[in-house]
Amino acid sequence: MNEQEIHHLLYDIPENVDYTDISQELDLEDVPKERVDKLRDLLHSDDLAVRFDAALLLTNWGGVEDGLNTLIDLFEKGETKGFIPHHLHPYDDTNKHILDALIGYWASQTDLHKEQEARKRIYPTIISIIKQAVHSAYSIAQIGFLIKKI
Repeated sequence: MNEQEIHHLLYDIPENVDYTDISQELDLEDVPKERVDKLRDLLHSDDLAVRFDAALLLTNWGGVEDGLNTLIDLFEKGETKGFIPHHLHPYDDTNKHILDALIGYWASQTDLHKEQEARKRIYPTIISIIKQAVHSAYSIAQIGFLIKKI
């Protein structure tokens, strides 16, 4: 797969979508299955940045376990550092984006059983992000409501 194809998979917005211009905010039902399948293939890419971006996107969409599993695995191995610099300040904002993706995954689970399972699945990673936030510059203020729910 060439760079342009990867870029389209990661960032394109379907023509019928008018509620966002950010690919992470798409609802999974608005994404063609073919695109999801190709993004799943990117989870095995030799390029760590591509693998991370695909995992982050699929996790944000919810309902794609492969994305969540890959994202958590990359985080636990310490392979996610430095991918997303803050747009104004000189620090790594990657964990904040991972946290946002985990919250998006959890929020997409509408069935009570799935929601409880999702909560259990993301909880250890969220705790790790909170612990790392003590020694980092990124803000995790948006997690307050989630902690009450967990």
